[in-house]
Amino acid sequence: MRQAPILNAAALGEDSVSRKFLSLVEGFDELTNAPDWAQSSRTIGIISAVILYLIHKIVGKKFNVNWCSFVHAVVVGKMSFVAVWLNVFGAELLTGTTEPLGAVLCQGPLTTFHSIVPAVSMGFGIFDLAEGIGMAKLDFVSVQFVVTGIMDHRMIPT
Repeated sequence: MRQAPILNAAALGEDSVSRKFLSLVEGFDELTNAPDWAQSSRTIGIISAVILYLIHKIVGKKFNVNWCSFVHAVVVGKMSFVAVWLNVFGAELLTGTTEPLGAVLCQGPLTTFHSIVPAVSMGFGIFDLAEGIGMAKLDFVSVQFVVTGIMDHRMIPT
């Protein structure tokens, strides 16, 4: 996977939502050292599947809630929202190129969130695939097989 483009954060307005979201991503990067590991998509996917498995084993479906789906939805939903917001309202100011043109031109992911979200989704797909096989539901298995395959295909370096 290519390196992320150099971002011109000064181009964003000081009080803009895009600047606040970029600061959130930068804080996450500093806290977790994400730039060093965010491009290891298969590792992120496997770790995500293991974490979801542990949640499934420890918490299960207490209070009649599927906690694996809930955790996945919260994490991926919030990270995706930030990534999409930056694509729509910040990419051109940050890099000089609009999105998805930057992706089409293979300029690399805009932020670490752009690398992490598909990998976490792949991990959820792997977990769901295993759960579907355990439940012996062909429709469930086939959907997760396709989702995992699409996410895995996206991870192949170019």
